[in-house]
Amino acid sequence: MEPERWSHANGNQDTRGNDALIYPMTNAVIFGTGLIVVLTLLTLRGEEMTSIPTVLVVSLILAAPAAWVIAPRLRRWRLRAAEGPPATLRPRI
Repeated sequence: MEPERWSHANGNQDTRGNDALIYPMTNAVIFGTGLIVVLTLLTLRGEEMTSIPTVLVVSLILAAPAAWVIAPRLRRWRLRAAEGPPATLRPRI
């Protein structure tokens, strides 16, 4: 199976659906990481009221390209797992 088959360049609808499923999870991870950084580094400065909304907006923006990259890789990984191990790793009967 060629990797280009499941890329976004071909306009595969299944990959776009995966993007929609992966986007909220990616957004949550990026937002959580940014929030931890803000709360640990800026707590003494009192800048949380402007930093937390900034982290929210940045995480919403960065989650889209991250999901765009992760979705085709996840699809290929899932298809490889469904095919089973290579013949060299299969147990002999």
